Amino acid sequence: MRCRPVWRNGYSVVSSVLQGGHLWQWIVVVMLTKIVATALSSGSGAIGGVFTPSLFVGATAGSVLAQLAALALPAAWVGDPRALALIGMAAVLTAVTHAPLMAIVMVLEMTNQFQMTVPVMLACVVAYAVSTQFGGRPLYGNPIEEQR
Repeated sequence: MRCRPVWRNGYSVVSSVLQGGHLWQWIVVVMLTKIVATALSSGSGAIGGVFTPSLFVGATAGSVLAQLAALALPAAWVGDPRALALIGMAAVLTAVTHAPLMAIVMVLEMTNQFQMTVPVMLACVVAYAVSTQFGGRPLYGNPIEEQR
């Protein structure tokens, strides 16, 4: 496996995951490698963001979760892994930025999947509640809170 899916912005991987067709084992390897690469890059102070990696991790985690659930549950209960990848993108982006409305609009606009509005909204509300309940702060910071 080449490092291209990990070292670039990840849009090609996100796009291919949203189109389906990858086995969960490949997706797990790429996702974990991307997480490590992003942590090392951000931790070293290198220039680069966490916006596209959060979309990457959300899409890959959602797809893997759906594929693993399909192994144990009836397919009708699980649904399409592509749909869970889209929901995962919005949920992780919400948890990272603490901006659920931005995540909902952005992911739905990027994917043109407006029929997924209600599931995406529910996932974003849960992601926001969980991330704030445990004292998580937005990754980009909040200038209003810093003035206190």
